[in-house]
Amino acid sequence: MDVVVIINAFNNVDLSHVVESLRNIGITHESVRIVLSWSNPPPNAPSIVNSLKEALGNAFDITYLPLPKMGSGKQRDLTLRFVLASFPNTRYIVYMEDDVVINDRGWLNRLIEIFDKLPSRVAVISLEPGSRLCVDFVVTNIVTDRGLYVGLSGGSGVYIIRADVLRELLSLGIGTYSPFMYFHWEDMEFVLKLWFMGYVTVSYRGINYIHLGNTSRRKPLHRRYTEYLGPLMAMLINAPTSFLVMGFLVRIFRDVVKAIVNNDLLLLFRAYYFLVKNLKYIMAHRALRARIYKDQSILRKILINCIK
Repeated sequence: MDVVVIINAFNNVDLSHVVESLRNIGITHESVRIVLSWSNPPPNAPSIVNSLKEALGNAFDITYLPLPKMGSGKQRDLTLRFVLASFPNTRYIVYMEDDVVINDRGWLNRLIEIFDKLPSRVAVISLEPGSRLCVDFVVTNIVTDRGLYVGLSGGSGVYIIRADVLRELLSLGIGTYSPFMYFHWEDMEFVLKLWFMGYVTVSYRGINYIHLGNTSRRKPLHRRYTEYLGPLMAMLINAPTSFLVMGFLVRIFRDVVKAIVNNDLLLLFRAYYFLVKNLKYIMAHRALRARIYKDQSILRKILINCIK
């Protein structure tokens, strides 16, 4: 089994976009399996899965993984662990949200062809745009494509990752996605973990796709709450001490201003109270990662010298 494509779904969703994206995989040089990870699925989910198989003409083996209601970080972590345990020969894993539409035919072959040319230091190719970074590594010297660049991208919509990178994270005890990152910044926290482990993430804008996302202008309370909580927790657990004090103060100022403008002071207080209440747990994770991370200085290089 060379490639596993994970479709990440939650609650009651429409999988019609998934059908189009999977059809556009086309004929591949590798064997491909689909894993549909569905958190809090509706009662009729099994029939929806069967309809998905029929719509694809049984072109792929599809594994349905129903999960209880949970946060995004925990769902992603459990799904990746399931894939690695169930399909040990997997080389690459594609992660895709259920609201992504990939319009280009043969997109998977294109991503694999690029990945096969890049050194093992490159862990992720994301179709999401990321901040262009001037690090001591230039992918365009290897693959001549103006749409490819080293970028700090959470890859929330769709990305492809080397399975061996995930196996290393698991073997060291720091896991893949952090289950305690409920929603918002769970993807960026994961990418920071990769960079601190000495890996590089790459953005690729050479494939035509749309991430529909949430079109509502007024976000629900839990989304706004996690927008305060997620970045702070990621910072406390991962950031080097030299960066933490100044970065934390800047974040607090930014959050207070945002909370006043959006009338979210109560949500902000609850987010900060959660951090204080669970500080012992957070510091335990911080100590573990500080012992394992290979290059925490990379954050300073990115923030001070490397963002274009």
